[in-house]
Amino acid sequence: CLNGTRESVLSEIYTWSEAVDESNIFWLSASPGAGKTAIASTVTRRMNTIRYFFRHTDPATQNPSMFWYTVAWNIANQFPAMQALVIEAMKTAPEALDIQSQFTTLIKSPLESYHSEMTSGGCLQHAVIILVVDALDEANREDSKQWNELLQTFAEWKQLPSTCRLFITSRPYDDIRGTLTPISIHHILPTTSSEANADIQKYLVYRFQHVSKKLHQRPSNRGQSWPTPHILSQLVQQAGGLFMWAKAVMDYIDAGLGGDPMKRLEDVQKTSQLARMQGLDGLYQTILHSIYQNLNAEEVVTLQKVLWTIIMAKEPMDTFVLEELLNMSKGALWWIERTLMPVLAQLSNNYLLQSCHQSFTDFM
Repeated sequence: CLNGTRESVLSEIYTWSEAVDESNIFWLSASPGAGKTAIASTVTRRMNTIRYFFRHTDPATQNPSMFWYTVAWNIANQFPAMQALVIEAMKTAPEALDIQSQFTTLIKSPLESYHSEMTSGGCLQHAVIILVVDALDEANREDSKQWNELLQTFAEWKQLPSTCRLFITSRPYDDIRGTLTPISIHHILPTTSSEANADIQKYLVYRFQHVSKKLHQRPSNRGQSWPTPHILSQLVQQAGGLFMWAKAVMDYIDAGLGGDPMKRLEDVQKTSQLARMQGLDGLYQTILHSIYQNLNAEEVVTLQKVLWTIIMAKEPMDTFVLEELLNMSKGALWWIERTLMPVLAQLSNNYLLQSCHQSFTDFM
């Protein structure tokens, strides 16, 4: 999260992390694009946590049967005092464990032993372990037995000592709601509050400052205020409380390769009333229409092939693999990457491409 935003919900989470007389499970739910992952990232960055992200573009992270194995290794790596307990549990455990047994053997027992050791040693205040589970709703549900077992283990987390804390983000699906509501502190992230609008405005101002620096390098634009407060207010209202909408708009306006930020802002403002009511779907439609209208027929076909290949792969695609798969010349993806920047996310190694957000995958 941008500094100075989401202060209310972050304060509630930080207070919960230190409370001893409340549930040790905190569930943050919201609609797509409301900013759940940004909040989870901020919590992870500011606190000593273990984070597991059910990434929609990475099938390996969506597998419920590997969840507790991965969490156990992360606990052992991040908390030296837990290493011996977790490693011993793994050594003595059978080779193949179902999800329930994974939780009991690799998580519950070591955490209870760790809590007992910290209590007897008078170090309880240093014993807090927080597990952040981000985007639980994006876990693979094809095997209903595994999915239900995973939900059951989250319910059993409630039995762990108060120093063992679980922070979950997800969409408010019925099965998740049915499991977590009775046992957790449930915060529904609003998209219609004045605080959400104020935070989105702060974000837009921050991003526009970056774009304005480039615009003000042009002699004709020096001394001009852009965008005007009225336009900024309009964008906040169009966002409807969705941070993902604001981010997608700014990525579109700020996209390089000759794009005119002022013209792109006008495109967003001209979005039809129906598209505005459709929120993210309407925005994605506007962005793709703007991209396509500047291309010739052959370029449109090439771009669509690349986009659909990335979407259907359901995992980050290597740019070199994409070029070979689609029989493209070496380096041909460069202009497509730049053109699709508003709807794609480029991973840190600069060679992997994926959908910018689950909401865009759903839209496609």
